[in-house]
Amino acid sequence: MVATVRWKDKTDIGTLASGDRLPVTDVSDTNTDKYTTPDEVKTYVEANLSAASETVSGVVELATAAETDTGTDATRATSPDGLQDSKYNVRYACFILIDPDTDVAADTDIGGSFVIPFAATILQDDTKTDQLAAVTDTAGTTGTMVVDVHLNGTTIMTTNKLDIETTEAGTQTAVTQPDLTTTAISAGDVLTFDIDAVHTTAAKGLKVYMAFREG
Repeated sequence: MVATVRWKDKTDIGTLASGDRLPVTDVSDTNTDKYTTPDEVKTYVEANLSAASETVSGVVELATAAETDTGTDATRATSPDGLQDSKYNVRYACFILIDPDTDVAADTDIGGSFVIPFAATILQDDTKTDQLAAVTDTAGTTGTMVVDVHLNGTTIMTTNKLDIETTEAGTQTAVTQPDLTTTAISAGDVLTFDIDAVHTTAAKGLKVYMAFREG
């Protein structure tokens, strides 16, 4: 038995039932009451499909990285690309270089070498100064302490490095934040840390905080 095909006019688009067919054309046609366009069908479909939820299949919008960052949107879906660029793909590392009770001094390869086991991008943002920061346990006075970061033996910074100003414990409050010339890390790359300059009255202890976006 052959099923009955019910051809409907354009004006019936809002009352289509299972088995109905609607003539569609993408060219100019004088019989505009009979034929509809793909865009009109798209508008109808989008308006009549249910929104997806945790329990219902349907239409869902993909979230941007910024929308993923909020962590409160229950109506959008996260894509792999959106997750990659979001804050949920950021790893933070703390490199403890000098003991809290030890005076800092100008030197190279402070604390040894550190192998990074994953490919990543080093993050630095003047509005998020904790992403890349040097911090002492006791602030030094007079002058500026300067910390440099090297990747495979080469600095990753311009002349603007990690500056700890007089009486400050860390770089987060420095007027000049670091500028990076290199941000890409491959698995197996080595990070080392130098102290290029110290305060007249040296600070004590040193840690460097870094943020990495994996991938």
